[in-house]
Amino acid sequence: MPYKRKDNSSKKWTGQVMLNGRATRKSFATKKEAVAWEAEQRKKVVSLTVTVSLGEWAIRYLDYAKSRFAAKTYDEKVTVFKRFFKTFNQGKDIDSLTPGDILAHLQRQNDERSGNGANKDRKNLAAGWTWGVKYINGFPRTNPTLAWSKSSRKRAIGGMSPRKRISGRPMTLA
Repeated sequence: MPYKRKDNSSKKWTGQVMLNGRATRKSFATKKEAVAWEAEQRKKVVSLTVTVSLGEWAIRYLDYAKSRFAAKTYDEKVTVFKRFFKTFNQGKDIDSLTPGDILAHLQRQNDERSGNGANKDRKNLAAGWTWGVKYINGFPRTNPTLAWSKSSRKRAIGGMSPRKRISGRPMTLA
């Protein structure tokens, strides 16, 4: 909202707009000019909204992960994103991804692979999303991967009996 200056200048009205956390001001002779300038500046701010594609997010996260994690962990993350992009187009806007989309993808992983595999995918996608919120401007704060609750998992127990695993030798019946 423009305000009237108290000094005796020829330009008595000042328009003020916040741009990227900083106040931008400009002086005008009339209030009408100041209001028009403020409206024009606000339109510019709206048009500067950054959008990120799923592919760009994945590439940036995997670049970070390569330097930060062990090779085995990095390979797991790459594999998760390869499976993710079999379901989703890399050019899709990150804002258009919904919890329902993630649910369908993870449910398919649960059915085709296992609950444990789907949980690993969920964990890695959630980690990538959290990284995006921290380091990518304009990244959506709501993480759609967390809407899907963990799947029940069945893990096969190895060939040894519990007694043998503890003691390191087979159990004898005496």
